[in-house]
Amino acid sequence: MSWEIILSFVVTFIISVILVPVVGKITKKLGIIAQVNNRTVHKGIIARTGGYAIYVSFLLGAMLFLKTDKQINSILLGGFIIFITGFLDDIYDLKPRYKLLGQLIAALVVIMYGEISLKGFALPFLPSIINYIIAIIITIGWIVGVTNAVNLIDGLDGLCAGISIIVLFTISMTSLQYGRTDISSLSLLLAGSIGGFLVFNFHPASIFMGDCGALFIGYMISVISL
Repeated sequence: MSWEIILSFVVTFIISVILVPVVGKITKKLGIIAQVNNRTVHKGIIARTGGYAIYVSFLLGAMLFLKTDKQINSILLGGFIIFITGFLDDIYDLKPRYKLLGQLIAALVVIMYGEISLKGFALPFLPSIINYIIAIIITIGWIVGVTNAVNLIDGLDGLCAGISIIVLFTISMTSLQYGRTDISSLSLLLAGSIGGFLVFNFHPASIFMGDCGALFIGYMISVISL
């Protein structure tokens, strides 16, 4: 692993550590907070906007360290669509069908523009076009499924962030074995951004990542793993 890749993790971690409390204070004043009800375990006024800091830290790190191509650009564009979907949900509590629509659009961006999909899929006795269609359907299911799975585990302090960092480190190490330093760097950029947030998300958490963070992280993990 090169020093530049390690530095990318450190830099996004530091940026995130600086941004998280700032974002938390601002959004508390704006009233973007986690509501207390009979399903929640937290008490008090806690901002649910840690995902803003994660996303901005990741973007700044990408500008500094990432060498982009069509695939990376499609991932960044799809990630922006997902982040905006979660951002609107945190503010307006979107209906599930609108969140699903945003996820499908983001998935189609990386499939159609970035040409990222399940490769080498083939069922015997079926024409190649049918195999391709099935592969695309599986790819969409994978992206939407992992995105929502990560969002669903964002229920306990530090759980979603901690698991996501472990997954991203694993993907990064695997990518290096195949010579994909771009994917390794992309993974560690995101891991560093999440790590800075995790400092404030250990129990008792002082900030939550919200849907904008959880959906963005889930989407990125699903696409990077492809």
